[in-house]
Amino acid sequence: MKKIFVTLLVLSSVNINGQNNSLGNRFEKKNNLLFEVGGHGLIYSIGYERTILNGDRFKTLASISGAYYPEFTNYIEFWLPVSISEVVSFGSHHVQLGVGYTFINFESRSITGEYERTLDGFVTPSLYYRFQRPSGKIMFKAGFTPFFERYQNGFEFYPSGGVGVGYLF
Repeated sequence: MKKIFVTLLVLSSVNINGQNNSLGNRFEKKNNLLFEVGGHGLIYSIGYERTILNGDRFKTLASISGAYYPEFTNYIEFWLPVSISEVVSFGSHHVQLGVGYTFINFESRSITGEYERTLDGFVTPSLYYRFQRPSGKIMFKAGFTPFFERYQNGFEFYPSGGVGVGYLF
């Protein structure tokens, strides 16, 4: 009788989960190739995103992307957005809040009439809705991506939005 009691006690304390996802709500794939319309690349951007911290509820992402506009478009030529974001997860639905800086590089004419290249940029916060299954290969996001341009007397605010799709690997 004592052996049966001990056996039942041991078996009742064993936790058996046949189909449990060992990652919980963590992203299985930590790399993302991303194409975004709008956003911090102004009209479009192509980029790379990496999951740095991958918790069940909170995740930290770092990203870098770029956009190039030929001279005939009359836009600033090179855009290089760099950002860090915190993601709060609710299953496959996520809220992404980030901050970054978009470097711009353009050619302008100086007072003497000579052409010179200028490096400048914008402070770029972001707030996205993101759909990504923890084990999925495709990610979608849409959000608010304003620009803040710094002047000597303060900041100028430019509202913007973006929609993106990414391939996860």
